[in-house]
Amino acid sequence: MRYWILTTEYPPFYGGGISTYCKFTAEMLSSKGHQVSVFVPDYTVSDISDEIINGVRIIRFLPQKTKANQFLGYSAQLSYEFAEVVKRYLAQEGAPNVLESQEYGGIAYYVQQFKWLGYPLFRELNIVITCHAPGFICLEYNQVPIYQFPEYWTGQMEKASMASADLLIAPSRYFVSEAKKRMPWGNIQEVYLANPMQLEDGFPEEAPDFIPQQIVCFGKLAPLKGTFELLRYFEKLWNEGYTNQLSIEG
Repeated sequence: MRYWILTTEYPPFYGGGISTYCKFTAEMLSSKGHQVSVFVPDYTVSDISDEIINGVRIIRFLPQKTKANQFLGYSAQLSYEFAEVVKRYLAQEGAPNVLESQEYGGIAYYVQQFKWLGYPLFRELNIVITCHAPGFICLEYNQVPIYQFPEYWTGQMEKASMASADLLIAPSRYFVSEAKKRMPWGNIQEVYLANPMQLEDGFPEEAPDFIPQQIVCFGKLAPLKGTFELLRYFEKLWNEGYTNQLSIEG
C-alpha cells in the first residue's frame, strides 16, 4: 500500500505531539511493508528535498512556490502550497491508496476541495483526517479570541477539513464531544483510534526512584494543558494543610 501523510511537523526538524504521532505512524506502516511518504513544509530548502529516513520517504518542500502568500493569509496559503506539491507528486506517481492529514491548521483544505470538485488527479484520492488539536478548540481553552482574524477563518478551514474527510479518526470520544459543540456534525462518521507509540525496550520491570512528598508536573505551561486548574487544586489542598511540594516543568 502507498500511504501519504501531510503534516506541519516531522522529526528531527520539528518536535511536538503531531510530529511524534507522524513519526510513530509512518515508521509503523513502513515496518509492515507499506510505502510511506511524508510531506512537510520547510523554509530551509530551495524547492523540494526528498530523502529516506528509517524507511520513510520524507518530502520537505518550500511553501512559497505558488506566490499565493501575496493574496492569501498564512493558513490558506500553506494549505494551497500543500495542494500544489501533492498535485506535483500525483502527476508523477498517481494517487496513493490513502492520503492522511492532520486537521490542525486546515492544511488539507484545498486538497479536499479539489477532490470534491472533481479536479483531475485529485478526484481519486481517499483522504483520512486525523484529529489532534484544532485551533478552534485549543484557542478557546487558551483564552484567545476565536472570532478575530485570522483565527476564525483558520478554524473554518479546520472544520471544513473534518467534515470533508472520507474517514475521520479521533483519539478520544471526549475530543469529538467538544468538536460537536462547535460545528455541525451532519454525516461525519468518526472512528476512535488511539495514537500509536513504539517502546524500544518495553516497560521497565521496576518503578524508577522518586523523592517522597514531591510532585512534578511536566507539560506545556498553557491554560489548554490545565496549568491554572492544577494550581487551583493545589491551592485548595495547601489551604487545608497539605504539605507536599509541587514542581512544574514546562
